Amino acid sequence: MNARLNMHPPPSALVSYKNQEGRNNGREHECGSGSLPVRAESTLLRLAEIRDIIPLQTSMSVLRGGIIAFYRVQLPEDLILPPGYGYKGGVARELLRATLGLPDRLDSMRDRDLIRVETSWPDATLDGVLAQKFSPEDAGNGYGVEVVQNLKEYLTTRDFTLNAVIWNDNALFASPRCVLDTLHGVLRLTRFERQRFDGVPNDKLVAKAFRLKAEAELDGENLRIAPIRPEVSISDFHIALHLDRALGKGKAVADGYLELLHSAGYVPERWVGEGGAIRAVHELSEGLYQGVEFFRNFQPPDLQESPISSLKIPDNFDEYERFTKFEGFGRRYPK
Repeated sequence: MNARLNMHPPPSALVSYKNQEGRNNGREHECGSGSLPVRAESTLLRLAEIRDIIPLQTSMSVLRGGIIAFYRVQLPEDLILPPGYGYKGGVARELLRATLGLPDRLDSMRDRDLIRVETSWPDATLDGVLAQKFSPEDAGNGYGVEVVQNLKEYLTTRDFTLNAVIWNDNALFASPRCVLDTLHGVLRLTRFERQRFDGVPNDKLVAKAFRLKAEAELDGENLRIAPIRPEVSISDFHIALHLDRALGKGKAVADGYLELLHSAGYVPERWVGEGGAIRAVHELSEGLYQGVEFFRNFQPPDLQESPISSLKIPDNFDEYERFTKFEGFGRRYPK
């Protein structure tokens, strides 16, 4: 592996042009053969129809700024929090799925990301205690309770529309597109993310999208990835980062993640199938200062103990140079 950051080429197998000449005239391409167009206009499902889906004890209203609120959404007993605290991420997503009558994975949730709505509960005294109780791994890595100061700003600055939801004080708050994409099984970058980097998606999020799709498929959910511009490449670093996170969910998720990346033309065939994840870990580790220890969730076949490293991998990629031998972020290859 050379000293530059390797950028895996953009998808070929999953990209279809929207016009016959093969040019997109500035528009995005659709991913997934045979899939329906993944637009989320409000005409697809009117609010009255959503009211017919939700449980009888749950009420729904539309707040200022278009935020959809579902009230009287009860938590399972093991997830109950003190007033002012709530959930984002996986727990909030699964609560929304359950509210909309979709199968949920609340019983198997490992990631319990906490929030505190500062306007209703400014006291941070319990932040550390609750973080240790509900998300000890994140707390140990320096990530505790996220403080939400402005609900609309929070919902409109997520990475994927499916994440534009929080639960707080027996209520779910979500963006309209979050609700629609949850119902239709679409994984879509938010407008906030699409407008960054001159409209070219961050390759970290493209890799994350394939990992989330692999996780969903393992649970029997057909999650479609919304259009991705074809010039997007994925760096070795972000392939490795999300491979490690996939390994944390289990070997089946890691294998599925690599298979999806391979089917899109991002990774070599030797990383797929029996032993593929091990080969991927060792080849990717050649370009990382920590070597194999970068993969804190990788457990070599001849070891039975816990993962080999407790290295903290930052979400803030300003620290990128500490973790990779590569120079800069490389270039994006055209199709």
